[in-house]
Amino acid sequence: MDNTFINDTYLSDSDDSSSSSDNSTEYIDRDRFFLNMIKEHEYEKNRNKLFTKGIVKKNIVIDSHNYYQAGSNFNTSNFDVVFDYKKTSESNVSSMVTTNYDIYSDVIGFRLLKTTIRTPPYNVNKTNNIIKYKRILTGTNAVPDNTIYTITINPGQYDIANLRDVFQKYEGVTVNNSQVSSINKKYTQYVTYSQHDGSGSNEHFTGEFYSTNVTNMTLPDENINDDVKGIKFLLKYSPEAKTNPSAEDPAITAEILWDYDNITRGAARLFGFLPKSVKTVFEGSDSAHSEVYSNRLLDISTHYADLVIPEIPSIACKRNSSGREIIERIQMKAGHGEYLHYRSVFDNEDQNYFSPIKLHRLNIQLWASNNELYDTNNSDVSFEFEITMVKDKKLLM
Repeated sequence: MDNTFINDTYLSDSDDSSSSSDNSTEYIDRDRFFLNMIKEHEYEKNRNKLFTKGIVKKNIVIDSHNYYQAGSNFNTSNFDVVFDYKKTSESNVSSMVTTNYDIYSDVIGFRLLKTTIRTPPYNVNKTNNIIKYKRILTGTNAVPDNTIYTITINPGQYDIANLRDVFQKYEGVTVNNSQVSSINKKYTQYVTYSQHDGSGSNEHFTGEFYSTNVTNMTLPDENINDDVKGIKFLLKYSPEAKTNPSAEDPAITAEILWDYDNITRGAARLFGFLPKSVKTVFEGSDSAHSEVYSNRLLDISTHYADLVIPEIPSIACKRNSSGREIIERIQMKAGHGEYLHYRSVFDNEDQNYFSPIKLHRLNIQLWASNNELYDTNNSDVSFEFEITMVKDKKLLM
């Protein structure tokens, strides 16, 4: 009986009987009641709000550990999620894949709700561990050398004391305030010089700390974390020493190519340099080595990761300084190697919708601040997304 209507005409005055039939019809349509005295338009409003919504929101959770990762190319910083993946009994691979998602039609909105990702276990990693440089020869017998040399820093967790000593190729010695001393065997993190081919070349770089108050200041390792405020970096270049040097030998300095590519730009930030080429210069009467000072403080932190999903229209994204359309910028507030639990903050009413699309896959990408793929070290990641779909097509008319 709840679906039976009654007209509320008995509530009207008898004088209204003279009104036109059109007005009477409008009155009846506006005030039709169910037997439980609920107005028809109130019922329809509540029904649409609860059961027949014009717009429907669906949350999906994506975990990288649900996907087959035995392939050598699987990378949790760049992987595909296929919603309509078909399992076959013959495939061992498919049995390890759980993509029990629907294909979503008429999608008009998409955003990140929360994520769990690991901060890079190493603050020196494949996104910032390469330095490029050229030799600059000057003098009467100088011959141009256009070769680009590479310094590769072994990935690892470094503090700034490690970075000071990391350029010394050999574990045996390091130069520090003109004194030669043994490196403790705990310093297993060192660099590889591309020009060293076993010929015994002793060309190398060394590093020192300095501040605006004290030049060439070296911090004691045991107090390194207490004294880092205001510390910048001094990079020294020592060319290969000749057995029988001559006054006519060309002077050799180095040009550090911090802007060579994205990885060298990441290394520049690490050591406090701007992402541009700089040349070492001789200091005073010392012609054994040349040097260059950093522009700012050393930065061994990881700032953020940008989440990119190419399938999502740009109107629902933010554009970063590299021109990428990003779903969200995930701020890194956890220590290196720790898992970060990030939740997006947004106004529910402030969402950009786009023309309806069909989602049957997502390519999830994480990018570091220097435009290289974020280094998760292939640790698992998890995302929760909100998908908005339109059900009442009349809303689009």
